[in-house]
Amino acid sequence: MKLTRMLALLVQESNRTGSATVDWLDETKTVLIQRLKGEWTWQGCYWGLIQVYYRVMVSPHPVDFVCDLSESGSFPEALWLALRDEWLWKQSKWPKRLRRVIIIGGGEELQQLFDLRRQVAPETMQFFHAVRTYDEALALLKTSLLNAG
Repeated sequence: MKLTRMLALLVQESNRTGSATVDWLDETKTVLIQRLKGEWTWQGCYWGLIQVYYRVMVSPHPVDFVCDLSESGSFPEALWLALRDEWLWKQSKWPKRLRRVIIIGGGEELQQLFDLRRQVAPETMQFFHAVRTYDEALALLKTSLLNAG
């Protein structure tokens, strides 16, 4: 991708007004959730992933990560720039206590990311689970916690 095209993508980001937040989903701090709403920016998403990385890294116990795209608009084009970072693809670079990633929604764009991950890092697909609704994510979390305990 040419530098001028990359810079143009970054400028387009300023028109996006959605939000990206990261919070603990439970009081015991075993589940983190990133909510991406509306027309969010790649910078907001990326900063959230860094927050998730740090919180999982310093956690004394395993942590599940939920990414909620159910209220998301289209993915920002510049997101592909952020996806070049090695730590997003190589399991050896992930925090040791990251148990898995559950993604809610995302549609066709999420399927494109999953297709890319299957090609680039197929060994990591076992950690990723796509669901359609928040309730499905909660059920999946509950099932795994019962199996782990």
